Amino acid sequence: MTCTRDLFHAYILVGPVEETKREAINIAKIANCLQRNGEFCDNCKNCKKITKGVFADLREVKPEGSSVKIENIREIIFDSYLTPVEGRKKIYIVYDADKMTLEAQNSFLKTLEEPPSESIFLLLSQNIKNLIPTVVSRCRVIEKVKPYEKYDISEEWAEKLIYLVKERSFTLEKIDIYNQICAYEDKETLLEFILTLYRDILVAKTNSKVRLFNENYRNLIINLSDLYSIGEIIGIIDRINKTIEYIKSRGNENLGFFNLLLALWR
Repeated sequence: MTCTRDLFHAYILVGPVEETKREAINIAKIANCLQRNGEFCDNCKNCKKITKGVFADLREVKPEGSSVKIENIREIIFDSYLTPVEGRKKIYIVYDADKMTLEAQNSFLKTLEEPPSESIFLLLSQNIKNLIPTVVSRCRVIEKVKPYEKYDISEEWAEKLIYLVKERSFTLEKIDIYNQICAYEDKETLLEFILTLYRDILVAKTNSKVRLFNENYRNLIINLSDLYSIGEIIGIIDRINKTIEYIKSRGNENLGFFNLLLALWR
């Protein structure tokens, strides 16, 4: 159960548009439900208005053409410091937030760092790597899609891959593990597991309340999050995804994995 007082001032909702929009509307209702029971009733005046899209304190921002421009963001920043009209919180939903121009994202930073107390910003995104790290660091990340449930590897292999991630210097043991990877039939599964680790490191780095996928490695993940910047983590996740795509397209699996490992060891 989510209490109103537990709501954060800004969220990045990652996933398909319909899923993230539904989550954004639910947050808007939790923040403004007249029942104040920690969730939302869907029956009070505020909940019904939010459902119909006629709630005075809910504003939506969508791309104009191919981007969300700085003028759009400046408008909601100005509006966010005004007193709510009929609710407790003003809600701002930014669709395709990853399409904000660099200028728009930079203009958002001070407000995200020192937010008005009566406003909540909800950034909907399908491609978080296009958001600058400083924006990501000032928000809580909520995933509305589960792309990390494919792998099924032994504990022995999990420990080997964790060693590759946590040991950032070059060692002979890493070469030995790489040689074992070359002989492993399902390399995509190994990559999926590494992807879950860096996804969890990003969750820890951004202090998100999303559950860790690898909860049994919580302490390790939290320690690793101190070693990377948000930009580095997002870059690594992108590199892993590209390596998976490369392998799926029948590329040289061993070469793809080796190039990825070199990138992780730098």
